[in-house]
Amino acid sequence: MFFYVMLFVGMLASFGGSGTYCSAMEGAANSSITYTYVYSEGSGNVLIKITSPVTTRYTEGAPVIIYIPPVDMEPVIFADNTYINSRGFITVEFLWPGHIANIGNMHVMSEGVFDYGGKNTILALRDIVLFILGLTQNTDGLYISDILPVTPLLSNVGIFAYSHTGMEATNLLARHGTDIKNLAYLVSMESPTEDKIYAIEIGYYDTQGIPHYNPYYNYPDNYGPNGLNLDYTTLGWCVNVSLYPEGRPCFDSKTSNPFVLRSFFQTMYGKRVYSADLTNALYKNVFPSEQWPDDVATPDEAEQLWQFRSVSRLYPLIASMNLETKIMLVFTVRDHVQAAKDKPHIHMAYDGFHKTAGLWVRLNPDSSYMKFTDSSLDTSQIPDNDANTEPTDWQYSESWGYSASITTFTNKKPFAAILEMADRVYMNDWSNNLQNVLVNY
Repeated sequence: MFFYVMLFVGMLASFGGSGTYCSAMEGAANSSITYTYVYSEGSGNVLIKITSPVTTRYTEGAPVIIYIPPVDMEPVIFADNTYINSRGFITVEFLWPGHIANIGNMHVMSEGVFDYGGKNTILALRDIVLFILGLTQNTDGLYISDILPVTPLLSNVGIFAYSHTGMEATNLLARHGTDIKNLAYLVSMESPTEDKIYAIEIGYYDTQGIPHYNPYYNYPDNYGPNGLNLDYTTLGWCVNVSLYPEGRPCFDSKTSNPFVLRSFFQTMYGKRVYSADLTNALYKNVFPSEQWPDDVATPDEAEQLWQFRSVSRLYPLIASMNLETKIMLVFTVRDHVQAAKDKPHIHMAYDGFHKTAGLWVRLNPDSSYMKFTDSSLDTSQIPDNDANTEPTDWQYSESWGYSASITTFTNKKPFAAILEMADRVYMNDWSNNLQNVLVNY
Protein backbone atom coordinates (compact mmCIF):
# COMPACT_ATOMS: atom_id res chain seq x y z
CA MET A 1 0.00 0.00 0.00
CA PHE A 2 1.20 3.53 -0.67
CA PHE A 3 0.02 6.86 0.70
CA TYR A 4 -0.42 10.32 -0.80
CA VAL A 5 0.72 12.40 2.15
CA MET A 6 4.09 13.81 3.09
CA LEU A 7 3.74 12.44 6.60
CA PHE A 8 4.66 9.00 5.39
CA VAL A 9 7.79 10.28 3.73
CA GLY A 10 8.75 11.38 7.21
CA MET A 11 7.99 7.91 8.52
CA LEU A 12 10.15 6.49 5.77
CA ALA A 13 13.01 8.64 6.97
CA SER A 14 12.46 7.90 10.62
CA PHE A 15 12.28 4.16 10.36
CA GLY A 16 14.87 3.84 7.57
CA GLY A 17 13.25 0.55 6.64
CA SER A 18 10.99 -0.48 3.80
CA GLY A 19 7.76 0.58 2.18
CA THR A 20 6.37 2.49 -0.76
CA TYR A 21 5.28 6.07 -0.30
CA CYS A 22 3.85 8.49 -2.85
CA SER A 23 3.76 12.25 -2.52
CA ALA A 24 1.32 14.10 -4.74
CA MET A 25 2.33 17.31 -2.98
CA GLU A 26 5.94 17.06 -4.07
CA GLY A 27 5.05 16.28 -7.64
CA ALA A 28 2.75 19.33 -7.88
CA ALA A 29 0.79 19.65 -11.13
CA ASN A 30 3.41 18.30 -13.51
CA SER A 31 4.31 14.93 -12.03
CA SER A 32 3.96 12.62 -9.06
CA ILE A 33 6.79 11.19 -7.00
CA THR A 34 6.96 7.72 -5.51
CA TYR A 35 9.57 6.55 -3.01
CA THR A 36 10.15 2.86 -2.53
CA TYR A 37 12.76 0.35 -1.39
CA VAL A 38 14.27 -2.71 -2.99
CA TYR A 39 16.38 -5.22 -1.15
CA SER A 40 19.96 -5.65 -2.33
CA GLU A 41 22.23 -8.51 -1.40
CA GLY A 42 25.12 -7.34 0.75
CA SER A 43 23.58 -4.01 1.70
CA GLY A 44 19.90 -4.20 2.63
CA ASN A 45 17.08 -1.88 1.63
CA VAL A 46 18.01 0.66 -1.07
CA LEU A 47 15.90 3.78 -1.61
CA ILE A 48 14.50 4.63 -5.06
CA LYS A 49 12.77 7.84 -6.13
CA ILE A 50 10.48 7.52 -9.17
CA THR A 51 8.91 10.55 -10.84
CA SER A 52 5.98 9.91 -13.18
CA PRO A 53 4.69 12.33 -15.85
CA VAL A 54 1.11 13.49 -16.09
CA THR A 55 0.97 12.43 -19.76
CA THR A 56 3.04 9.58 -21.17
CA ARG A 57 5.22 10.02 -24.24
CA TYR A 58 3.60 7.15 -26.08
CA THR A 59 0.01 5.94 -26.20
CA GLU A 60 0.94 2.67 -24.55
CA GLY A 61 2.82 4.26 -21.65
CA ALA A 62 5.99 6.05 -20.56
CA PRO A 63 9.62 5.16 -21.29
CA VAL A 64 11.86 5.01 -18.20
CA ILE A 65 15.27 6.60 -17.72
CA ILE A 66 17.46 5.69 -14.72
CA TYR A 67 19.92 8.36 -13.59
CA ILE A 68 23.03 6.97 -11.87
CA PRO A 69 24.02 9.29 -8.99
CA PRO A 70 27.62 10.32 -8.25
CA VAL A 71 29.55 8.17 -5.83
CA ASP A 72 31.37 11.15 -4.33
CA MET A 73 28.52 13.46 -3.26
CA GLU A 74 26.75 13.32 0.09
CA PRO A 75 24.21 14.27 1.18
CA VAL A 76 22.80 13.50 -2.25
CA ILE A 77 20.71 16.18 -3.96
CA PHE A 78 18.01 14.75 -6.18
CA ALA A 79 17.88 16.36 -9.64
CA ASP A 80 15.20 18.56 -11.18
CA ASN A 81 13.80 16.33 -13.92
CA THR A 82 11.07 18.73 -15.01
CA TYR A 83 12.14 18.81 -18.66
CA ILE A 84 12.43 15.08 -19.23
CA ASN A 85 9.24 14.42 -17.25
CA SER A 86 7.46 17.00 -19.38
CA ARG A 87 8.46 14.93 -22.42
CA GLY A 88 6.50 11.99 -21.06
CA PHE A 89 9.29 10.06 -19.32
CA ILE A 90 9.37 8.29 -15.99
CA THR A 91 12.62 9.22 -14.25
CA VAL A 92 14.37 7.11 -11.64
CA GLU A 93 16.92 8.21 -9.05
CA PHE A 94 18.27 6.32 -6.07
CA LEU A 95 20.69 6.35 -3.17
CA TRP A 96 23.77 4.16 -3.11
CA PRO A 97 24.11 1.92 -0.04
CA GLY A 98 24.97 4.06 2.97
CA HIS A 99 24.11 7.35 1.25
CA ILE A 100 21.74 9.98 2.65
CA ALA A 101 19.46 12.57 1.02
CA ASN A 102 17.17 15.30 2.29
CA ILE A 103 13.49 15.39 1.35
CA GLY A 104 12.06 18.59 2.70
CA ASN A 105 13.09 18.55 6.35
CA MET A 106 13.48 14.78 6.41
CA HIS A 107 16.54 12.59 6.00
CA VAL A 108 16.26 9.36 4.02
CA MET A 109 18.94 6.81 3.36
CA SER A 110 19.81 3.46 1.88
CA GLU A 111 21.04 0.76 4.18
CA GLY A 112 24.49 -0.79 3.95
CA VAL A 113 28.05 0.50 3.81
CA PHE A 114 29.21 2.46 0.80
CA ASP A 115 32.15 0.82 -0.99
CA TYR A 116 33.02 3.48 -3.57
CA GLY A 117 31.81 1.68 -6.67
CA GLY A 118 32.82 -1.75 -5.47
CA LYS A 119 30.97 -5.07 -5.41
CA ASN A 120 28.04 -3.97 -3.22
CA THR A 121 27.59 -0.75 -5.21
CA ILE A 122 27.23 -2.68 -8.45
CA LEU A 123 24.97 -5.27 -6.81
CA ALA A 124 22.69 -2.45 -5.62
CA LEU A 125 22.61 -1.01 -9.14
CA ARG A 126 21.73 -4.43 -10.53
CA ASP A 127 18.88 -4.90 -8.06
CA ILE A 128 17.50 -1.44 -8.77
CA VAL A 129 17.58 -2.05 -12.53
CA LEU A 130 15.93 -5.46 -12.10
CA PHE A 131 13.06 -3.82 -10.22
CA ILE A 132 12.69 -1.04 -12.79
CA LEU A 133 12.65 -3.64 -15.58
CA GLY A 134 9.69 -5.28 -13.85
CA LEU A 135 11.62 -8.47 -13.11
CA THR A 136 11.61 -8.28 -9.31
CA GLN A 137 9.46 -6.87 -6.52
CA ASN A 138 10.08 -4.12 -3.99
CA THR A 139 10.17 -4.71 -0.25
CA ASP A 140 6.34 -4.62 -0.16
CA GLY A 141 6.16 -7.48 -2.65
CA LEU A 142 4.93 -5.16 -5.42
CA TYR A 143 6.17 -4.71 -8.98
CA ILE A 144 6.93 -1.29 -10.42
CA SER A 145 3.73 -1.32 -12.48
CA ASP A 146 1.74 -1.80 -9.25
CA ILE A 147 2.93 1.41 -7.58
CA LEU A 148 2.93 4.04 -10.35
CA PRO A 149 0.03 6.18 -11.57
CA VAL A 150 1.07 5.67 -15.22
CA THR A 151 2.09 2.61 -17.21
CA PRO A 152 5.87 2.13 -17.46
CA LEU A 153 7.09 0.65 -20.73
CA LEU A 154 9.35 -2.06 -19.37
CA SER A 155 10.82 -2.74 -22.81
CA ASN A 156 11.97 0.89 -23.02
CA VAL A 157 14.20 1.35 -19.98
CA GLY A 158 17.54 3.12 -20.31
CA ILE A 159 20.36 4.40 -18.13
CA PHE A 160 21.97 7.85 -18.16
CA ALA A 161 25.47 8.06 -16.68
CA TYR A 162 27.48 11.27 -16.43
CA SER A 163 31.21 11.39 -15.78
CA HIS A 164 32.57 8.65 -13.51
CA THR A 165 29.14 7.03 -13.12
CA GLY A 166 29.68 5.59 -16.60
CA MET A 167 32.17 3.22 -15.02
CA GLU A 168 29.46 1.89 -12.71
CA ALA A 169 27.12 1.46 -15.69
CA THR A 170 29.76 -0.38 -17.71
CA ASN A 171 30.65 -2.52 -14.71
CA LEU A 172 26.96 -3.41 -14.40
CA LEU A 173 26.79 -4.63 -18.00
CA ALA A 174 30.02 -6.60 -17.68
CA ARG A 175 29.26 -8.34 -14.39
CA HIS A 176 25.47 -8.68 -14.46
CA GLY A 177 24.55 -8.37 -18.12
CA THR A 178 22.78 -11.73 -18.23
CA ASP A 179 20.44 -10.55 -15.45
CA ILE A 180 19.46 -7.31 -17.20
CA LYS A 181 19.30 -8.34 -20.85
CA ASN A 182 16.12 -6.28 -21.21
CA LEU A 183 17.94 -2.99 -20.61
CA ALA A 184 17.31 -1.10 -23.84
CA TYR A 185 20.12 1.46 -23.88
CA LEU A 186 22.88 3.32 -22.06
CA VAL A 187 23.70 6.99 -22.57
CA SER A 188 27.15 7.70 -21.15
CA MET A 189 28.49 11.26 -21.11
CA GLU A 190 32.23 11.96 -20.87
CA SER A 191 32.88 8.96 -18.63
CA PRO A 192 36.34 7.64 -17.72
CA THR A 193 37.18 4.04 -18.51
CA GLU A 194 40.22 3.24 -16.37
CA ASP A 195 42.21 4.33 -13.34
CA LYS A 196 44.70 6.59 -15.18
CA ILE A 197 41.83 8.53 -16.73
CA TYR A 198 39.68 8.57 -13.59
CA ALA A 199 42.64 9.87 -11.55
CA ILE A 200 43.20 12.60 -14.20
CA GLU A 201 46.82 11.63 -14.83
CA ILE A 202 47.05 12.43 -18.54
CA GLY A 203 45.86 16.02 -18.49
CA TYR A 204 43.39 18.43 -16.91
CA TYR A 205 42.04 21.98 -16.87
CA ASP A 206 43.17 24.30 -14.10
CA THR A 207 40.88 26.70 -12.25
CA GLN A 208 41.28 29.26 -15.06
CA GLY A 209 40.25 26.68 -17.65
CA ILE A 210 43.75 26.36 -19.09
CA PRO A 211 44.59 22.83 -20.25
CA HIS A 212 47.67 21.06 -18.87
CA TYR A 213 48.95 17.97 -20.66
CA ASN A 214 51.04 15.10 -19.35
CA PRO A 215 54.15 15.18 -21.58
CA TYR A 216 54.35 11.38 -21.37
CA TYR A 217 50.96 10.75 -22.91
CA ASN A 218 50.91 11.03 -26.69
CA TYR A 219 48.41 9.62 -29.16
CA PRO A 220 48.63 7.10 -30.72
CA ASP A 221 51.83 5.83 -29.06
CA ASN A 222 50.43 5.62 -25.53
CA TYR A 223 46.84 4.70 -26.37
CA GLY A 224 45.52 1.15 -26.29
CA PRO A 225 41.94 -0.17 -26.44
CA ASN A 226 42.52 -2.07 -23.19
CA GLY A 227 44.37 0.68 -21.35
CA LEU A 228 46.86 3.51 -21.59
CA ASN A 229 50.60 2.93 -21.44
CA LEU A 230 52.52 5.74 -19.75
CA ASP A 231 56.23 6.22 -19.03
CA TYR A 232 56.76 6.71 -15.28
CA THR A 233 60.55 6.84 -15.27
CA THR A 234 60.57 10.59 -14.52
CA LEU A 235 57.82 10.41 -11.92
CA GLY A 236 58.56 12.35 -8.75
CA TRP A 237 56.85 13.91 -5.74
CA CYS A 238 56.45 17.68 -5.69
CA VAL A 239 55.67 19.83 -2.66
CA ASN A 240 54.73 23.51 -2.74
CA VAL A 241 54.23 24.99 0.72
CA SER A 242 51.58 27.47 -0.45
CA LEU A 243 49.88 25.56 -3.30
CA TYR A 244 50.09 21.88 -2.42
CA PRO A 245 51.79 21.32 0.93
CA GLU A 246 50.44 17.75 1.05
CA GLY A 247 52.61 16.83 -1.93
CA ARG A 248 51.52 15.47 -5.29
CA PRO A 249 52.88 13.14 -7.96
CA CYS A 250 54.65 15.03 -10.74
CA PHE A 251 56.46 14.34 -14.00
CA ASP A 252 59.52 16.02 -15.46
CA SER A 253 58.04 18.27 -18.12
CA LYS A 254 61.16 18.06 -20.36
CA THR A 255 61.13 21.87 -20.54
CA SER A 256 60.60 23.99 -17.42
CA ASN A 257 58.04 23.39 -14.68
CA PRO A 258 57.05 19.80 -13.90
CA PHE A 259 53.62 18.44 -14.77
CA VAL A 260 51.97 18.23 -11.34
CA LEU A 261 48.76 16.29 -10.94
CA ARG A 262 45.61 18.29 -10.31
CA SER A 263 44.40 19.04 -6.78
CA PHE A 264 41.21 17.06 -7.43
CA PHE A 265 41.83 13.39 -6.91
CA GLN A 266 39.82 10.30 -6.19
CA THR A 267 39.60 9.40 -2.52
CA MET A 268 38.42 6.06 -1.15
CA TYR A 269 38.31 5.07 2.48
CA GLY A 270 40.00 8.32 3.46
CA LYS A 271 42.99 7.99 1.13
CA ARG A 272 44.04 9.47 -2.18
CA VAL A 273 43.91 6.71 -4.78
CA TYR A 274 46.08 7.19 -7.85
CA SER A 275 46.27 4.66 -10.68
CA ALA A 276 47.81 1.30 -9.90
CA ASP A 277 50.74 1.90 -12.27
CA LEU A 278 51.50 5.37 -10.91
CA THR A 279 51.27 4.12 -7.34
CA ASN A 280 53.69 1.29 -8.08
CA ALA A 281 56.09 3.74 -9.68
CA LEU A 282 55.94 6.00 -6.62
CA TYR A 283 56.75 3.05 -4.40
CA LYS A 284 59.63 1.77 -6.52
CA ASN A 285 61.21 5.04 -7.62
CA VAL A 286 60.31 7.75 -5.11
CA PHE A 287 59.39 6.60 -1.60
CA PRO A 288 61.05 4.06 0.61
CA SER A 289 58.30 2.06 2.31
CA GLU A 290 58.87 3.70 5.69
CA GLN A 291 58.24 7.17 4.24
CA TRP A 292 55.07 6.37 2.33
CA PRO A 293 52.47 9.18 2.75
CA ASP A 294 49.77 8.14 5.20
CA ASP A 295 46.96 9.65 3.10
CA VAL A 296 47.89 7.85 -0.14
CA ALA A 297 46.71 4.33 -0.97
CA THR A 298 49.54 1.79 -1.04
CA PRO A 299 50.32 -0.21 -4.20
CA ASP A 300 48.42 -3.21 -2.84
CA GLU A 301 45.42 -1.05 -1.95
CA ALA A 302 45.38 0.74 -5.31
CA GLU A 303 45.66 -2.55 -7.19
CA GLN A 304 42.79 -4.08 -5.22
CA LEU A 305 40.54 -1.03 -5.55
CA TRP A 306 41.04 -0.48 -9.27
CA GLN A 307 40.98 -4.13 -10.25
CA PHE A 308 37.22 -4.15 -9.76
CA ARG A 309 36.43 -0.57 -10.76
CA SER A 310 38.40 -0.02 -13.98
CA VAL A 311 36.37 -1.14 -16.98
CA SER A 312 38.85 -0.96 -19.86
CA ARG A 313 39.48 -4.72 -19.69
CA LEU A 314 35.85 -5.71 -19.09
CA TYR A 315 34.50 -5.33 -22.63
CA PRO A 316 35.17 -8.99 -23.53
CA LEU A 317 32.87 -9.88 -20.60
CA ILE A 318 30.18 -7.67 -22.12
CA ALA A 319 30.70 -9.45 -25.45
CA SER A 320 30.12 -12.79 -23.74
CA MET A 321 26.73 -11.60 -22.44
CA ASN A 322 25.26 -11.36 -25.98
CA LEU A 323 23.47 -8.15 -25.04
CA GLU A 324 21.30 -6.08 -27.36
CA THR A 325 21.69 -2.92 -25.26
CA LYS A 326 22.38 0.08 -27.49
CA ILE A 327 24.99 2.68 -26.54
CA MET A 328 25.16 6.45 -26.98
CA LEU A 329 28.48 8.13 -26.07
CA VAL A 330 28.04 11.85 -25.49
CA PHE A 331 30.85 14.42 -25.44
CA THR A 332 31.66 18.04 -26.15
CA VAL A 333 34.57 19.67 -27.92
CA ARG A 334 35.94 20.53 -24.49
CA ASP A 335 35.42 17.77 -21.93
CA HIS A 336 34.30 18.76 -18.43
CA VAL A 337 37.42 17.06 -16.93
CA GLN A 338 39.69 15.36 -19.47
CA ALA A 339 41.96 17.60 -21.55
CA ALA A 340 43.63 15.14 -23.94
CA LYS A 341 42.62 16.09 -27.48
CA ASP A 342 42.24 12.50 -28.69
CA LYS A 343 39.62 11.81 -25.99
CA PRO A 344 40.99 8.40 -24.97
CA HIS A 345 38.05 7.70 -22.64
CA ILE A 346 35.54 8.10 -25.48
CA HIS A 347 37.81 6.23 -27.89
CA MET A 348 38.30 3.35 -25.44
CA ALA A 349 34.56 3.10 -24.79
CA TYR A 350 33.84 3.05 -28.53
CA ASP A 351 36.46 0.38 -29.12
CA GLY A 352 35.13 -1.65 -26.22
CA PHE A 353 31.40 -1.40 -26.77
CA HIS A 354 31.44 -1.58 -30.56
CA LYS A 355 34.58 -3.36 -31.73
CA THR A 356 34.95 -5.81 -28.85
CA ALA A 357 31.36 -6.30 -27.63
CA GLY A 358 29.74 -5.80 -31.04
CA LEU A 359 27.07 -3.39 -29.79
CA TRP A 360 25.33 -0.59 -31.69
CA VAL A 361 27.14 2.62 -30.73
CA ARG A 362 26.56 6.21 -31.75
CA LEU A 363 28.89 9.10 -30.95
CA ASN A 364 26.60 11.99 -29.93
CA PRO A 365 22.91 12.51 -30.71
CA ASP A 366 21.44 12.93 -34.16
CA SER A 367 21.26 16.56 -35.27
CA SER A 368 17.47 16.32 -35.61
CA TYR A 369 17.16 15.71 -31.87
CA MET A 370 19.63 18.46 -31.02
CA LYS A 371 17.58 20.93 -33.05
CA PHE A 372 14.41 19.60 -31.44
CA THR A 373 15.72 20.38 -27.95
CA ASP A 374 16.99 23.80 -29.07
CA SER A 375 15.49 25.25 -32.24
CA SER A 376 17.91 28.19 -32.12
CA LEU A 377 20.91 26.04 -32.99
CA ASP A 378 22.65 26.66 -36.29
CA THR A 379 23.00 23.49 -38.36
CA SER A 380 26.70 24.29 -38.89
CA GLN A 381 27.21 24.04 -35.12
CA ILE A 382 25.84 20.51 -34.91
CA PRO A 383 28.02 17.55 -35.94
CA ASP A 384 25.99 14.66 -37.33
CA ASN A 385 27.84 11.40 -37.88
CA ASP A 386 26.48 7.94 -38.58
CA ALA A 387 26.16 5.39 -35.80
CA ASN A 388 28.85 2.70 -35.70
CA THR A 389 31.42 5.04 -37.19
CA GLU A 390 34.34 6.86 -35.56
CA PRO A 391 36.78 9.67 -36.39
CA THR A 392 39.38 8.73 -38.97
CA ASP A 393 42.01 10.15 -36.62
CA TRP A 394 41.06 10.45 -32.95
CA GLN A 395 43.63 13.19 -32.50
CA TYR A 396 41.03 15.38 -34.24
CA SER A 397 37.96 13.89 -32.56
CA GLU A 398 36.98 17.28 -31.14
CA SER A 399 35.25 17.94 -34.46
CA TRP A 400 32.79 15.16 -33.56
CA GLY A 401 31.89 16.86 -30.28
CA TYR A 402 29.40 19.62 -29.63
CA SER A 403 30.53 23.09 -28.71
CA ALA A 404 30.08 23.62 -24.98
CA SER A 405 28.76 27.10 -25.78
CA ILE A 406 25.66 25.65 -27.42
CA THR A 407 25.19 22.46 -25.47
CA THR A 408 25.25 22.77 -21.73
CA PHE A 409 24.99 19.65 -19.61
CA THR A 410 21.80 20.80 -17.91
CA ASN A 411 19.49 21.47 -20.83
CA LYS A 412 20.66 20.25 -24.20
CA LYS A 413 22.73 17.22 -25.15
CA PRO A 414 21.79 14.65 -22.52
CA PHE A 415 18.10 15.28 -23.18
CA ALA A 416 18.57 15.00 -26.94
CA ALA A 417 20.41 11.69 -26.45
CA ILE A 418 17.78 10.27 -24.10
CA LEU A 419 14.87 11.33 -26.33
CA GLU A 420 16.54 9.85 -29.40
CA MET A 421 17.37 6.53 -27.78
CA ALA A 422 13.90 6.06 -26.28
CA ASP A 423 12.23 6.92 -29.58
CA ARG A 424 14.52 4.55 -31.47
CA VAL A 425 13.52 1.78 -29.05
CA TYR A 426 9.83 2.59 -29.44
CA MET A 427 9.99 2.73 -33.25
CA ASN A 428 12.61 -0.04 -33.48
CA ASP A 429 14.62 2.22 -35.78
CA TRP A 430 18.35 1.59 -35.55
CA SER A 431 19.32 3.13 -38.85
CA ASN A 432 22.72 4.80 -38.77
CA ASN A 433 21.27 8.28 -39.17
CA LEU A 434 17.89 9.95 -38.89
CA GLN A 435 16.28 12.54 -41.10
CA ASN A 436 13.76 13.70 -38.52
CA VAL A 437 12.68 13.25 -34.92
CA LEU A 438 10.86 9.93 -34.71
CA VAL A 439 8.19 10.96 -32.20
CA ASN A 440 6.92 14.51 -32.08
CA TYR A 441 5.79 14.91 -28.47
